[in-house]
Amino acid sequence: MNRVHTAAAIVAALFLASCVFGHTVALRMLLLGTGLILASVVAFRERREVSLLPPIWLPFLLWALWAGLSIAWSVEGKR
Repeated sequence: MNRVHTAAAIVAALFLASCVFGHTVALRMLLLGTGLILASVVAFRERREVSLLPPIWLPFLLWALWAGLSIAWSVEGKR
């Protein structure tokens, strides 16, 4: 496991931990963006080694989409 894998795992853990608190919207947005960038780097670097994604990726992807949408609809436009 290299440094990018480790950083992506840490960011994912911090994102999951921050989701239980309602007042951490900015932190969640930063962690979500950072996690997406790191995951993209890992996927791009090892695209030849990934032959089939494990079954847990679909639920994680749907959960990440739901978390991103919840951040989007919770932003108050007047502020």
